[in-house]
Amino acid sequence: MYAEWGIAVDDNQKLAKERYWLITEGFGSFLTVVSQSKEFKVSLESIYRAYRDVGYQAGLKVGYAYSAQGLGRKETPLYNSKAKRQLSNWIKS
Repeated sequence: MYAEWGIAVDDNQKLAKERYWLITEGFGSFLTVVSQSKEFKVSLESIYRAYRDVGYQAGLKVGYAYSAQGLGRKETPLYNSKAKRQLSNWIKS
């Protein structure tokens, strides 16, 4: 197959070795460099902040809806009085 392009058996073996290196080490090295880059971290932080803000807004919307129904926070189905403590414990570990 490669003979028509002028690639010899030795070249074919070299290509096979380079392909193996690319798959076993090259992609991992590339992903490590990208994931530690400032640009990646900034964009990931932006996504996290947007996700967090959407969560805040959803929580406010649901909270106002329950409040309009006259329900207290302990009467709402998703209220978790231990959530802050659980988060703190998770961060510490």
